[in-house]
Amino acid sequence: MAFKQFLQNLFERVGLAEPPAPPPRVADIPLANPQQLQPIFLRLAVWGVKQIRLIVSDELETDDLVQAARRAVQLGMQVSVRGLATDLLQEKLFANLAATGVLNIEIPFLSAIGEVHDALAGAGDYRSALRAMDALSNLKLPLAVQIVLAPSTWKTIERTLQLLDDRCLREVSIYAIVCRDDEPSSWAISANELVAAARWIEQSDQSHFNFTWYPPLKFDPSRTLAQQVRRGPRAAADAVRIELDGRVIPSIGRSVSAGNMLQEAWKPIARSEVFRALKRQRETALRCAECPGLAVCERGCLHDAANWADFSPD
Repeated sequence: MAFKQFLQNLFERVGLAEPPAPPPRVADIPLANPQQLQPIFLRLAVWGVKQIRLIVSDELETDDLVQAARRAVQLGMQVSVRGLATDLLQEKLFANLAATGVLNIEIPFLSAIGEVHDALAGAGDYRSALRAMDALSNLKLPLAVQIVLAPSTWKTIERTLQLLDDRCLREVSIYAIVCRDDEPSSWAISANELVAAARWIEQSDQSHFNFTWYPPLKFDPSRTLAQQVRRGPRAAADAVRIELDGRVIPSIGRSVSAGNMLQEAWKPIARSEVFRALKRQRETALRCAECPGLAVCERGCLHDAANWADFSPD
């Protein structure tokens, strides 16, 4: 390994290093004041990033969201918005976002049972989610529904998918809050249970849904399950997380910065040890014989905690 690293360093010094990975297709960014987001948007546009996803918190300023979306669209990027229905269901907000050219809206819909959904998403959010579905359908603004796999939501998954089917909703994103098999928790599903859930979802008669899998989120015992659900996943599997201070964080593993996009070009960030380690991990990963054929496994074995994400600090 030391000799291999020596060669890699030598190749880099003479300009023969492996070309860096291309910039990510998608960047997930927490919503902030448009002036604060402007330099991030400009740098992403220079890098050639084609799509951003604005992540909305409960401190939403509707004008900030609309202006931020408009600025990104003007730079030639496609814009998605992710947040709780309760936070987004404000007067004229959906109509204004549609007018700016937003690509789609993504909201959690955790269960067809209102009590199960509200226990995790907040009181009244179930009704808000149903109202958002109706409002977006009338505006013809595409909606992606986010399902979070946890013990309570997994028990009602069939009814949840049936409700979405009845409403002709087809775009469904899924992620799990997961724990290790040898460290079980009543608030998270185990790695083995996640594999079984993925198998059921992929093999069930649900071919009319377009499922998109986010990386599993490692259960954090220092936070309630509801807090973790409301915070949502760190980033989509094909995306990076861009924090407001410019840190670039991959979609899986610890929340470790690969570099600062406000201070560095993409090439040194792509060649950082953080991304190199992920590349080595993918190259040396073994195909699991226990569950061959699962499409979600192409993004990393669900048993392997290295393919999960967390929100731990640097």
